[in-house]
Amino acid sequence: MAALGRIKEAKDQASLKDFLAARNVLMLRILLRNGHRTGAIQNMTCAEYEDGFFEDGDFVIRVQSHKNAHKFVCSVVLDKTLKEDLDAWFAGRCSF
Repeated sequence: MAALGRIKEAKDQASLKDFLAARNVLMLRILLRNGHRTGAIQNMTCAEYEDGFFEDGDFVIRVQSHKNAHKFVCSVVLDKTLKEDLDAWFAGRCSF
């Protein structure tokens, strides 16, 4: 979490090490919150994230490409705190 804090503070001056550590923590938090396979997170695109929407106070991302895509669309649900942290990480990714 310290790496994410440094990204929020420094934005365009965060180190690659912090950027990658924050990515790993965010992926773990998303997986624990949703219980999906890792492929749902690995295959999520920036466009799908940007097309996400709020529903009942949570942010919902529809991931089209995943293991069971032929059966259903995968919904990744983020609470407010996780959405804010992921927004900060996305803002910092332009530095790399």
